[in-house]
Amino acid sequence: MLMRPTLDSFAVVPAALRKAAIAVALALCGLFATQASAATVEPDCFLAGLHESLADIERIAADAEPGNCVPAKEVSGLGDWTVVFRLPADSNAEYLSMRLGKVDSVAVSARNAEGEWRRTTYAGDKLTASYEGPEMVAGLPQDGGEARVVIAAIEGSGHPPTILKSAITLNDPAEYDTRLIELMLLSALVGMVVIPALIYLGFFRVLSETFLIWYALFSISLAGIVLLRSGLINVFVPLPVDIWRIANIINMALVVAFAVMLTSRFIERDKLTPQFRMIAPYVAGWTIAMSVIYAGDPPFLEPFGSAFHTIGMVPAALLVCAMLADAYRRGSRSVILQLAAWIPLLSLFLLQILNAMRSANAYSDFLPWFYVSLLWQVVISSWAVADRFFVMKRQRDSAILEADVLSRRSERDPLTGLYNRRALDSRWHDLQSCDYRTVAILDIDHFKTVNDVHGHIVGDQVLKIIGQVLRGDRDNIAIRMGGEEFLILLRGSDAVTRADLLRRRVTVRVAEEMHDLEMPVTASMGTVTLPEKADNRLEFSDVYSRVDLLLYEAKRSGRNRMIARNWDVLKLETFPDKDSVAAE
Repeated sequence: MLMRPTLDSFAVVPAALRKAAIAVALALCGLFATQASAATVEPDCFLAGLHESLADIERIAADAEPGNCVPAKEVSGLGDWTVVFRLPADSNAEYLSMRLGKVDSVAVSARNAEGEWRRTTYAGDKLTASYEGPEMVAGLPQDGGEARVVIAAIEGSGHPPTILKSAITLNDPAEYDTRLIELMLLSALVGMVVIPALIYLGFFRVLSETFLIWYALFSISLAGIVLLRSGLINVFVPLPVDIWRIANIINMALVVAFAVMLTSRFIERDKLTPQFRMIAPYVAGWTIAMSVIYAGDPPFLEPFGSAFHTIGMVPAALLVCAMLADAYRRGSRSVILQLAAWIPLLSLFLLQILNAMRSANAYSDFLPWFYVSLLWQVVISSWAVADRFFVMKRQRDSAILEADVLSRRSERDPLTGLYNRRALDSRWHDLQSCDYRTVAILDIDHFKTVNDVHGHIVGDQVLKIIGQVLRGDRDNIAIRMGGEEFLILLRGSDAVTRADLLRRRVTVRVAEEMHDLEMPVTASMGTVTLPEKADNRLEFSDVYSRVDLLLYEAKRSGRNRMIARNWDVLKLETFPDKDSVAAE
């Protein structure tokens, strides 16, 4: 039967994680409240190929009417393209912004109100990294006055949005002073993503569960996405655009690869088809390999562009979906929260694939929704990991309890319920340290006669009664050594007196409860009091052999009595051999 997580099971989620979730939620609300896009001018016309000569530029400026332009839905965005912008009179535009992607060069031509043209050419690796998100910028020519027409000739584009999402901005996206609050909130988001990972990573040394490692790596890579795709990384470490592009590609591959490994290791082992667990590392490796190939920008990929990278991740997405479905079918407890955590991110990834198939990549257009999905994924995943912890804790506690029960059973005499010799051997020195300094051995007189006359069932009942008598004092520990012999450890100044009292109570209790016995059941006892010095540690075998001699002296002296000595005195005494006592 499929087990569903309940609210009660999740009420134990650590308070730190709940506070982290609230902090992230507030941070995102603040982010959306403060986010303000720069004023932009969208492309007026797309033309295939490069148009860089003055004659071409003049013709384009004059004739770039809708009928001569390539419709946006037909723009592949790959290879060489010319983009035309017509600006209003009061625009005061100074910068061309493009979505981060591979380009070989960008030639920016601007015509001012007087009809003069100025041009600036940038190599692809000389464009400026933006703090506004995954964008790169190129300044417009600065000596041409107020621009009215801007023509950008972009050579070697490998990413459709670089062309389709290009724009003229009216302020400098590379200046982040006006985005200080937004950048601070993004930094807080990164921290809230990483904190749960570090918390749970600390449990790895205790639990040795590999999913904790994969969860930490997955969360850190998600934080990397926020740093890279938001442009926050350029605040701390300004990156060249080509390095920034490659870092985005590889980081996305790591996110997907770690997600595959986390899913395969987080689901309970008996709730996932073993073949899925086996192929997960290969699919993760495939994802990273495809991304490394795409980042290297080999010539054979030019016809495919970023669609190669996106579609190359489809096997990983399909495997994650298949594992979640398989775990749900098998009744996994953990998969419920995993499904809830993955739905938003998988939905965004599906939209990215669909856009890639239409030759338009709109992933970055969903960046605010990605932040929301990221928050959701991290909080729900943290919730799932916490729940998994407490399930494991209950399993561990149950195993410990079962082991403790088995251990107690192995150290208890099944007939009397008293400790057995095994329990004493493992605790002897500890008991000495707890001031159990009086050691007594009690042996039932003529017990063989009881068994012979009344049977072993009656004999067992007598032993049970004796066990009850010896358990009655909280300052003594009774051990059945075997047969009708019992060892008693006592503490306190009156320990010897209490030991003899226990011996006498045996006769009284057996007489009260066993009315059919033909003769009273008596007991003999040998008792020794050990020295008080804690550093004078005595081995049990030495003590036992001496007390045993006292017991047999009591039997030799007529039975039904106790003989007690201090250890120092006992060491000096000699006794007849035990064999001189008549066999019972």
